[in-house]
Amino acid sequence: MSHDNQAVIKQTEFFAREALSVAEGGHDWWHVERVRRLAGHISEQEGADLFVVELGALQHDIADAKFHQGDEAIHTFYAIPIVLNGEGLLRRKRSQRQG
Repeated sequence: MSHDNQAVIKQTEFFAREALSVAEGGHDWWHVERVRRLAGHISEQEGADLFVVELGALQHDIADAKFHQGDEAIHTFYAIPIVLNGEGLLRRKRSQRQG
């Protein structure tokens, strides 16, 4: 995994830990860490992009409507682009594809 991707993973991990610091036991940070480990194992077996898999695992409960008074649109606020745009990663990825 590239240095840029590692930085994004660390930032996302920090974001998820903070966001889930008040979560109930079934959806707390340790739940996310278990999902992350399992997703990483499956990623290796299936040849998936570990960066994408880790981002998904780290954020899979962040925008869950059941934690936001049933607001189904909450994902537009909490979705992955918040973290990635903060690092400029989406712009870099797009320019790499175009160039």
